[in-house]
Amino acid sequence: MKIKIKIILLFTIFLVSLISLLVINQLNSQTVLESLDKQDTMNLKILNAVSDLSILSNDYLLHRNDRSIEQWNSRYDSIQVTLKHQEHSHTHTEEEIRLLEKILEEHVIIKGIFSKLTENDLSKELEERLVSQLLINLNSMYDQASQIAKISNDQVGVSQRRAYFLNLIFITLIFVIVSFGAYISFRAVSVPVNKLFQATKKLEKGNFKTRVDIKTKDEFEKLGSSFNKTVASLGKINEERQQINKAKTELLSIASHELRSPMTPIKGQLQMLMTGYSGKLNNKQKEAMGIIVKNINQIDDVIVDFLEVSRIEAGRFEFNLAKVNLTKSITEQVEKMKLFMPEKKVTLAAKIGPLTTITTDLVKVMKVLKNILSNSIKFSKTNGKVEVVVRKKGKTLLFIITDYGIGIKPEHQKKIFKPFFQGEKTMYRKYGGTGLGLPVSKGIINSLGGKIWFKSKLGEGTTFYFTIPLTPPKDVKSPSKTSKRK
Repeated sequence: MKIKIKIILLFTIFLVSLISLLVINQLNSQTVLESLDKQDTMNLKILNAVSDLSILSNDYLLHRNDRSIEQWNSRYDSIQVTLKHQEHSHTHTEEEIRLLEKILEEHVIIKGIFSKLTENDLSKELEERLVSQLLINLNSMYDQASQIAKISNDQVGVSQRRAYFLNLIFITLIFVIVSFGAYISFRAVSVPVNKLFQATKKLEKGNFKTRVDIKTKDEFEKLGSSFNKTVASLGKINEERQQINKAKTELLSIASHELRSPMTPIKGQLQMLMTGYSGKLNNKQKEAMGIIVKNINQIDDVIVDFLEVSRIEAGRFEFNLAKVNLTKSITEQVEKMKLFMPEKKVTLAAKIGPLTTITTDLVKVMKVLKNILSNSIKFSKTNGKVEVVVRKKGKTLLFIITDYGIGIKPEHQKKIFKPFFQGEKTMYRKYGGTGLGLPVSKGIINSLGGKIWFKSKLGEGTTFYFTIPLTPPKDVKSPSKTSKRK
């Protein structure tokens, strides 16, 4: 079933239930109101009848000789009929019927008093006594009628509270139905979406074995099936990529070793030639030999970087750990880098705070500093400035290298630490470089338990940051540890 049909079906069920509840509630409220109106009408008739009887009595006392006894009895009987009719009503409570019966009893007594008052031989004293009794009975009837009205009002209050309670129940039911419908609709969409979201988060972390199990028999199930197939394909591609990377790393390692093997005797022979071992060289020959040695050293540095990259990727990076204070070494490295690309006339300024003795690999840390400084100088403007700040921060040493050069393009910033990446190919061709300095630096820092990152703005410069822990993690490899394991 499609999601659209599911939602329409759920909405239809919800709407029908809602309308049904509203109709039932309306009918219930209307029935209660009709019942209350009917009871109010009946109670009003009782009060009116008692009031009419009181008026009739007063009228009789004042004008009894103006009408015949039959006329007075006719008016009396009509009031009695009204009260009798109310006595047999099914809407009155037992208490109301009991009071109504008393009213009728009082009515009979009043009728008897009327009959006695029609006698011609009544003494004045007896007539006054009968009139007094008549007033007492009329007041008693009125009190009983008032009690009936009070009971009726109480019943109206009870009925109104019951109607309010029923309305509250119906509103609650409507709320429950709305909430349930919303919950079902929400789950119909949110559960499969959440499963897909969690799976994509795992996939983002490189887990190509993640799968989603969606059995909704709709588009989400098809989407889940497509997702699983896509992840399976990506997993195969990832395996192939890892195999290619492994082969590349092995090739890089073998090629680097094979290239470096003849480098050592070549450098040795060149050094012997320059010292005059095979004969004295003139100035032109010494200059040429110097150029050769310089380029051989550059080639050797590239080969060393190749080896470093292969070791990083193979997880075979080893460190010569020792307790050192880096203040002197950092100062010396900055002074050496002042001789790098002198034609650019870049000023190097160092601010080194009080540094404590730490356990680290001095050579590799200086290599990182050298790599970053060389890049900072390369991409600085002529007569530019590079600032180096080193200070203790918590349990680490923080290095901050800032240049005010060309900066790094936003689209290149995510790739800057990838091997062989060259964001500005023209600049690299002009000043040299293989794109391995930063990847090797990141490998060294991460292996030592530190962090490396940067901030850059195109046209304004770049700031590199890296940290070195005062004490390296226990899993940092060193030759001594390796030999012990062997």
